[in-house]
Amino acid sequence: MQDSHKSREELLLEISELRRRVAELEAEKKFHDIIEQSNDGIVVTDEQGLVIEWNRGQEQITGLKRSAALGRPVWDTQFAIAPDEEKTLSAYEAAKTRILDALKTQQAPWFNQSLEHAIQRPDGARRFMQTMTFPIQTTAGFMIGSITRDITDQKQAENELRRYAARLKILYEIAQAILESQPTAQIAQAALDRLCELIPCQESGVFDFDFETNTASVLAAKGSALQAGAHFPLALPLFDTRFLQGHIQVIEDIEALPQKNPPERAIHAAGMRACIWVPLMVQGGPVGALSVGKAKPGPFAPQDIEIAREVADSLAVALQQTWLRDALQVYTEYLETSLREKEVLLKEVHHRVKNNLQVISSLLNLQANFIKDPQTAGALVESQSRIRSMALIHEKLYCSANLAQIDFAEYVHSLATDLFRFYRAHHIDLVMDIADISLDIDMAIPCGLIVNELVSNALKHAFGDAQRGEVRVGFTSQGKELILTVYDSGGAFSNDIDFRNTETLGLQLVMTLVDQLNGIVELDTSDGTAFKITFTRSS
Repeated sequence: MQDSHKSREELLLEISELRRRVAELEAEKKFHDIIEQSNDGIVVTDEQGLVIEWNRGQEQITGLKRSAALGRPVWDTQFAIAPDEEKTLSAYEAAKTRILDALKTQQAPWFNQSLEHAIQRPDGARRFMQTMTFPIQTTAGFMIGSITRDITDQKQAENELRRYAARLKILYEIAQAILESQPTAQIAQAALDRLCELIPCQESGVFDFDFETNTASVLAAKGSALQAGAHFPLALPLFDTRFLQGHIQVIEDIEALPQKNPPERAIHAAGMRACIWVPLMVQGGPVGALSVGKAKPGPFAPQDIEIAREVADSLAVALQQTWLRDALQVYTEYLETSLREKEVLLKEVHHRVKNNLQVISSLLNLQANFIKDPQTAGALVESQSRIRSMALIHEKLYCSANLAQIDFAEYVHSLATDLFRFYRAHHIDLVMDIADISLDIDMAIPCGLIVNELVSNALKHAFGDAQRGEVRVGFTSQGKELILTVYDSGGAFSNDIDFRNTETLGLQLVMTLVDQLNGIVELDTSDGTAFKITFTRSS
């Protein structure tokens, strides 16, 4: 009877074991509850690579039910949610080998590493995952666990940020190229190269419209269908009313078009099934177009259309800039030609005026030879001197590269030297202090006549026969004011004479010319005779 019943000690041991098992089951239940409550995907495989845990978070992320995953090799589940382009036999075998090797050796380089990868759910949706795989040592054997987090939103935000930065870069590069006056074809080609990195397109082109010849020329092309420099007749849909008003045309299936324009036929022959046409608008009308083609039929993403529109707007500016630059070049060449012609004519005018003044001077000289009255002959000689001073200005302008300005220092030097030679004033020194100032003809002529009158007057009246002396001519600037001075060291100007109201023609002419310059004249007789004329340079 005693043998048929367990001893008290045995019962106590069984009760203790039962309690331990119950505690383990409760702990396991709590563990499973924690796993099930996690939003992250948690997967555990046994020592044979079979899935023994596939929580609710993994179901929600991958779309693969727990019931379809438990008991299957983990590489099968990975293959089931792999993107279509990765579902190959070689990829399947590689995954299987990689996992079995890790289970056998209990080590792998990808343990405890955070890896990003894409999956494709059974409903076709593509998601981005971040997965960390780690080893698990248990009394039941070596296992592998993984925690997966859905980072699709984060990846999309990163991609959108990269796309936005790339969009800005394209637009900046186009703007920079425009500022650098690069050829439009070069700008367009660089834009297409960048554009096809951002949006799905295998064929693209930039067209320049010529409505006079009814042709569309290919400025730049990406792909094999279009060639830069090719020409197509303008045809529908390029003449569609909405397109002419600036609307983008999206063709989701080129094959379904009842009528294709020549560029569409070219890209369709190259395998394209969908395309968009974006007009290049300038001043309310299309001057060209940007075309983008892709191999798969269907709509284009709104953000892709927006990028194409922004690039097209920038290319339209580039085209307009090129036309303006070409027009400016043509107009500049026209103006340069016209200016050269006018310069030749103006030189000829100055040459003829100089010749005519010299003829008049010669006539006066001949006339003076026949006049017996010394006073009358002297008046003719003075007139001859004044005419020579004006003729000299036209001679300087005729020989100058600048027909609007005359080098006053050079002119006064020639004028004064001629006067000294004419009056045979070898005993008088000529000193000139002329700043490097240029005058236009309207100021040069009155200034030249003033110098002619005052220097002539000094040479005739200030010095006796063979008397030594000095004549100084100065011309300087102080701010906006110009100061012309003529000084002689000869006999002082008589204080009894009012130089502003004299009867002599020479001083009357000086005062008239000073008034013409809107200037003022001052006389200093403290040491010789010094005339100072101050006036403002004309604007």
